[in-house]
Amino acid sequence: MIYPSVNKKTDLNTVIYNDEIEGVVISVPAALHYQIARQALLAGKNVFVEKPLALTVSDGTELVKLAEEKRRY
Repeated sequence: MIYPSVNKKTDLNTVIYNDEIEGVVISVPAALHYQIARQALLAGKNVFVEKPLALTVSDGTELVKLAEEKRRY
């Protein structure tokens, strides 16, 4: 394993509700990017989403605004 200290989880709730986890990488089908990124941001996580951020401009804009409000990136 190249990065043994990286904590990898596949259950969203395990990540979202774990206060020790500060940030998440979202690598799922594009249709789920908005939904999962929004949940993560609302839970106070820093979020990295693979392209595309969202499937619509309005969803992408909402995620950017939410990240700014939560001071998350």
